[in-house]
Amino acid sequence: MMSFVIGLALAAAPTVSPEAEALGVRLARTGTLGVLLPLMVQKDTEELVASQKGMSTADQAQLRATATDVARRGIDRVMALEGYSYATLLSTRDLKALVAFAESPVAARHRAVQPKVIAATMEGLAGMDFKKDVLAAFCTRTGKACSK
Repeated sequence: MMSFVIGLALAAAPTVSPEAEALGVRLARTGTLGVLLPLMVQKDTEELVASQKGMSTADQAQLRATATDVARRGIDRVMALEGYSYATLLSTRDLKALVAFAESPVAARHRAVQPKVIAATMEGLAGMDFKKDVLAAFCTRTGKACSK
């Protein structure tokens, strides 16, 4: 049954031109995931290497190389999926304009600071608890679902 549903979904997937798909991938590689995934991979790789106590320096290098290969394939897949989505949702004209900006020097500088901006923002949000805040506001409004 699941195979049938997936087959229907794939059959219903819009077709896009190779140009639009390539532009979508270029746009994806300059987007948030394109910036953050390599940083996450680097962090996870170093944590993985550190967790392997007693591993020789040569084995650590091999583990890092393996992580790089696995990450490259995974990131390529994510970028292809994101790029395809862009290609199905935006016109080729829009994609060209977005890619032109995304690959410009000013956009490159923007991407370079994104991880620091995100980290600072997350630090500023420390202690924020959406669910707790919603329940407190709901309690104030209705007198219900108040914590004891």
